[in-house]
Amino acid sequence: MDLPTSTVTSASPPDRRVPAGVAIGAVLATLVAIALLHGQSAVELYRTWMDSPTYNHCLLVLPVGAWFLWRLRSTLARTTFTPWPVALVLVAGASAIWLAGALTDIKSLRDLALVLFVPAVLVTLLGRRFAVIALFPLVFMLFAWPFGEIFVPTMMGWTADFTVAALRASGVPVFREGNNFVIPSGEWSVVEECSGIRYLMASLSAGAFYAYVNFRSYRRRAIFIVLALLVPLIANWLRAYLTVLLGHVSNNALAVGFDHLVYGWVFFGIVMFGLFFIGSRMIDYDPADAHASGTALPDGSPVFARAIVPVALLTIAVAAIGPVWAAWGTAQSAKPFAQGAESPVPPAEIGEWRREPADSLEQGPLFPTGMASASARYRTTSGVAGMHVAAGWGTDARNTVFSYNTTARLGGNRRWFVVEERQVAASADANEKVIERRMSDSMRRLLVWQWYQVGPVATPDLLAAKLAVAKSRLQGAEDPGVVITLYTEYGDDVAGARARLSAFRVAAGPVFQSWIQP
Repeated sequence: MDLPTSTVTSASPPDRRVPAGVAIGAVLATLVAIALLHGQSAVELYRTWMDSPTYNHCLLVLPVGAWFLWRLRSTLARTTFTPWPVALVLVAGASAIWLAGALTDIKSLRDLALVLFVPAVLVTLLGRRFAVIALFPLVFMLFAWPFGEIFVPTMMGWTADFTVAALRASGVPVFREGNNFVIPSGEWSVVEECSGIRYLMASLSAGAFYAYVNFRSYRRRAIFIVLALLVPLIANWLRAYLTVLLGHVSNNALAVGFDHLVYGWVFFGIVMFGLFFIGSRMIDYDPADAHASGTALPDGSPVFARAIVPVALLTIAVAAIGPVWAAWGTAQSAKPFAQGAESPVPPAEIGEWRREPADSLEQGPLFPTGMASASARYRTTSGVAGMHVAAGWGTDARNTVFSYNTTARLGGNRRWFVVEERQVAASADANEKVIERRMSDSMRRLLVWQWYQVGPVATPDLLAAKLAVAKSRLQGAEDPGVVITLYTEYGDDVAGARARLSAFRVAAGPVFQSWIQP
C-alpha cells in the first residue's frame, strides 16, 4: 500500500537536501581549505612522511582509512547525514593544538592538529550517525601523525640496558659508558636506528589494520594492538643483542655494516609474520558471513542535509582561528640579539678570563646551530672554559634553536657520546639549575652545561622555555629563544670542572644579558 504523498513529503522534504556530489564536494573543499590555511605546516608534515623512513607508512594511512569507509558503503548508503555542530569543539580543539605548536615551535603538535582535522571535519559535517558507524576508521586515521621521536632517547636506553644485561648473562664481559659499550671483539654503540622506533610505528599501524579487518570484537582488536605495541619492543631488544653476539662470535665478520641492516629487517619480517600468525588464531570474523549479510540489505542512497554547506563554512572559520591568532601574536619582528640580526662579537676579556684562539669544538656539531650565534673560549688560572650562544626567533621552524635536534642530540657527532646527563645546581641558589652532560670521545672528556633563556626566564627545562616563548608571542613581544652552552675539559676532577664552569658562568652572565634582547 502506497503512503500518502503528504507523508512522504513531510518525512524527507526536498528543500532540506543537497545532491551527494555537492555534499562530498563541501567536505573535500573544507579539508583543502584547512590545508591551505596551514600551508607551511601541511608541507612540513608531507615532507616528514616522504623523507623519514620511520614515517613512510603514514602516507598509506589516509588512503587505507578511505578504504575502510568504502567497506562500509552498504551501511553508509542507507544513512541520513546531518551536520553535528557540537563537533565543532573538535575542530576548535585541533586549531588550539596547532596554535600551541606554532607558538612553542613544537612541530609534533602542529602535525597532530593537521591529522586531527580530518576526522573532526568528517564528524562535524556528516554527523553523529557517521561517527558511530565509522568509529574505527576515524581513529585509525590518527596513525598518520608522525609521533614518537620524543621517546627515542628512552628507547635507546632500554635497548642498551637489555643488550648489556643479555651479553653479561651470556658470559661476554662488557664495559659500558652511556649507550656505548666495549666487548673483547670491538666497540658497539646504540644509535637512533637501534631504538626500535621504526619497528614500533610500522607494527602499530599494521597491527591496527589487521585487527580491524579480521576481528569483530573490540576486545580482541584492543588485545592485538597491544601485542603489536609490545612485540616489536621486545623483538628489537633481542635483535640488538643477537646482532652484537653474532658479531662477537664471528669476530665481526657477520651482522656488521650492510649485513646489520639486512639482518635487522629480515628479523623484523620474521617477527611480524609471527605476530600475524598469533592473530590468525584469534580471528572471529568470517568475510563470507559479512558478504552474505551485506547482500541481504536493501539498496539505498545517502541523504545529505542542506545544512552541510553553511556548517562547512563555519568549520573553515573555526579552523582559521589558530593561524590568525598566531599571526597576531607574532606581528612584531624580533631580532635575535640586542645588537641586531648580526651575531655578537665575544669580548677579549671577561673579568679575569682571557680569550683563547679558536678551537675546533666551537664550530663542531657538539653545539646547537642557530640563525645567529657566538662562540669563544677563555682561560684563567683555573683552566679553560668555552661558550656557545645561539639565538632563534619567529615562528619559522628554521629559525628556532629550541628543538630536539639542538638539545637532546647535543653531541650529534658520532665521535662524542653522552656518558651521563642530569640537572644540577649552577650556584648556591638551588633554583638556578642547568643541564649537565658528561661527554667523552677517544681523546677528551668534556663537562657541558646548558640552559635556555627567554627574556628574563632562564631554565634547564625545554618545555618551560617553549611556554615562555609562547607567552611572549601572545603578548606581542616575541623575545628570542636563546640556548647558552658552556664547556670545559676534565680528567678525573669533575668537581673542579664544575667549579670552573660555575665561576665562568658568573663572570660571563652580564655579557650574556647584554646580548639578549630585553
